[in-house]
Amino acid sequence: MISQPTFLPLATLCFGLMETEIPREVASAFKQRMTERLTRAGAGLERHFPALRAGDGIALLRHSYALIVGLWQMSASQARANDDAVCVGAEFDYPTELNRALNALWRGTIGNALEATPRVAISEAGRS
Repeated sequence: MISQPTFLPLATLCFGLMETEIPREVASAFKQRMTERLTRAGAGLERHFPALRAGDGIALLRHSYALIVGLWQMSASQARANDDAVCVGAEFDYPTELNRALNALWRGTIGNALEATPRVAISEAGRS
């Protein structure tokens, strides 16, 4: 996604334009397809990471998308403004910041889910 020059600019416009620039039926069909895909992908994450509860997988994907697009918007506005008064920080390297943010999100989500998973006590009599 990062290496495709048109993906992130289009992603930032996608949902806003859907509400105003295309027929309602087309937007509804697109949203339905995306919901189905996210639901399948989220369920796949929950199977892969069993500590995740039902619904955690799709939430993780939504949060990831928000980070991807939001951080890109911040880096793009910084590049356009090129003004320290509006800058997000002295240096904002989008790929590096995205990697850090996604790692924190995924590790935090999956790590918290693991900590919340009940531990099964094994009695001394049950061990062999």
